[in-house]
Amino acid sequence: AHAWLATWRFGDPPSAAVCSAWLATTWAEQAPELADWLVVLSRRLAADASNPLLQMLRQPGVQAFAEWPLMAPSTLGSPQRPWLLSGSADLVLRDPSAPAGERWTILDFKAGGKCPDFCVDADPADVIRDASLKTYGPQLEGYRDALSSAIQNRPAWHGEGVGFVGLWFVRSGAALWWRRPTVEAPT
Repeated sequence: AHAWLATWRFGDPPSAAVCSAWLATTWAEQAPELADWLVVLSRRLAADASNPLLQMLRQPGVQAFAEWPLMAPSTLGSPQRPWLLSGSADLVLRDPSAPAGERWTILDFKAGGKCPDFCVDADPADVIRDASLKTYGPQLEGYRDALSSAIQNRPAWHGEGVGFVGLWFVRSGAALWWRRPTVEAPT
């Protein structure tokens, strides 16, 4: 699913023939049921007009970068044992019309069946603290640190920042994103 979403780039829904050809050339896979699943997934995502993440992706001028490699020291961990992050962000968006400090968004796709419970009245901060996000939250904050460092080395992007990071559970369509958590000063 990750590789397909990076290849498809959320364009027009594909046909089964397109998905089958992609599976055959990219994965040496002859699985009609998998091609059908990719078609259904693509159609559902393309039709999800209410998803703010997809709305952002479809805005004119927004740049999308799939599988962005990241490697950088992270502020996560302790000062004595900082983390070195190495990975790939599934989808990175840059919106030139956003304020400089919030031009970038990082999305991590979760294609498995497990998805945290989301309800209409849920406070995103409560959901982020949910046990199912104890791994994903730090991972995305590490990606934020790594991307923030990387974009400062490119003159055209110097001074820009990562506004949001988020999770996108592609099977259910559920999405959750947040700004950098603020730390309150002790009183």
